[in-house]
Amino acid sequence: MKLTKNEYNNKWQRENKDKVSAKYKRYSISLKGIVNALKKKDKKKFGFISNELTVELIKQVNERDLFCVYCKKKLEGIKSEYDHLNPFLPLSKINLVKCCKICTKSKSSANVLEWSNFMGYKPNGIVIELLKKQKEEKE
Repeated sequence: MKLTKNEYNNKWQRENKDKVSAKYKRYSISLKGIVNALKKKDKKKFGFISNELTVELIKQVNERDLFCVYCKKKLEGIKSEYDHLNPFLPLSKINLVKCCKICTKSKSSANVLEWSNFMGYKPNGIVIELLKKQKEEKE
């Protein structure tokens, strides 16, 4: 009996779980994988996907945010994540920052200025600049 393409692929994936897992891990840390994960997260949260979220934007954020934008720890070698500066707006050029996992979990959906004050952090220049741009865009 000849298998269809889907049946063959499903069988191969069941028999090669380690290869599938390794391929997924490589993809999930690639720029394209990061963009798609962020788009999926935003779609679930806001019901739509921002057209601004691209591989180029992730590259720009990676180049700009070498340190956690909240606590200023160097992000090289530690778990880092991408965060909404304003949790009530979709990811965009002025609402995407890179920070350490501890700050992301701690901040959750809090206002960034209030949270920074509560944690005893002085808001980073990047944070202030992006908040100004968000305010200008609202007006």
